[in-house]
Amino acid sequence: MTPAQLRAFSATVRLGSVKAAVAGLAVSEAAISMHIAHLRRELGDRLFTRMSGQLVFTPGGLRLASRAAELLGLQDRTILEVRRAGSGRRQLRIAASSLFAEHAAPGLIELFARRADDLDVELSVHDPQRFGTLLTTEAAAELRRLVTTPRATQAMLRGAGEQGSRGAGEQGSRGAGEQG
Repeated sequence: MTPAQLRAFSATVRLGSVKAAVAGLAVSEAAISMHIAHLRRELGDRLFTRMSGQLVFTPGGLRLASRAAELLGLQDRTILEVRRAGSGRRQLRIAASSLFAEHAAPGLIELFARRADDLDVELSVHDPQRFGTLLTTEAAAELRRLVTTPRATQAMLRGAGEQGSRGAGEQGSRGAGEQG
């Protein structure tokens, strides 16, 4: 299943016909038909049939229509994020409960993002009981990424050592009742 195949199918769904998808994507009718034929073979589903000049989608075709839109959106978002990262943009991912995400997060994220114009913020809503799993999964993925990039690992370790020694000194210089 390729992005081109999903794009052809998605355009056919969105625009209501193969001919409209041809015009919308500026490709040949043969190209659209070939992409849809490949999807049908790969998925083992007709996806849709024509009845009285209209497309009638199978249950599998309806599922694919929903997923195709998600996958193509994710592809577009990934392309944008990679380009932004190459130009020095940073990304902050925040996992929040639905209550926090609905009431507090929008204002706080806006204030924070205004101060860091090179930052993209991504908010995802999760059950608070899953936060521990999310943290360990993300931390493990980040650690794997760092281990495969030796320079980044060395820089991170140097930075952590410097922060650790600074942090310990700062903490030690406070009085017993003082807070940081």
